[in-house]
Amino acid sequence: MEFVRDWRDAPGYEEGDAAPFVIKLFQVFGVDKAVAGVFELQARRASRNYAHGRIDALTDDVIIEMKSAGKDLVEAEQQAIDYLPSLPKLGIKVPRFILTSDFKKFRLLDTHSPHEPAFEFTLDELPNEIERLQFLAGYEPPKLSTAQQEDASIKAAKIMGGLYRVLESSG
Repeated sequence: MEFVRDWRDAPGYEEGDAAPFVIKLFQVFGVDKAVAGVFELQARRASRNYAHGRIDALTDDVIIEMKSAGKDLVEAEQQAIDYLPSLPKLGIKVPRFILTSDFKKFRLLDTHSPHEPAFEFTLDELPNEIERLQFLAGYEPPKLSTAQQEDASIKAAKIMGGLYRVLESSG
């Protein structure tokens, strides 16, 4: 995947690389910058007495918070969560997803699934996890988590195996 090749060895500085990275990520899904969302939105952080901060990127479905390579994505996620209460005051709907990245790793949180932990994957794993980010193109996210899908597949395989054995023994 070209996006992965282009960013694999990039230094990944939050200040200079965040917007180009996010724009290119949206382009992977066929979304042009003009319709991708809002970049560098001024917002207030709830845990800091509503001090001003800035959201790296925001669409109807996702808030994206970028950090320099090697930085803690859990802290970045908390920062994004911190912005959520201020969005309705700006006339903006609170997005369903929080995506954080340090250019080498991603962390995706679905706020509509509070019992599901955030899912982490690396830049190199992105091609295998592309379905998780299909909401960037406006598609409905998968209904089952990957773990749920794997469990369902295992159960289905066991049922089919049992059915096969019954049919085989009955001649």
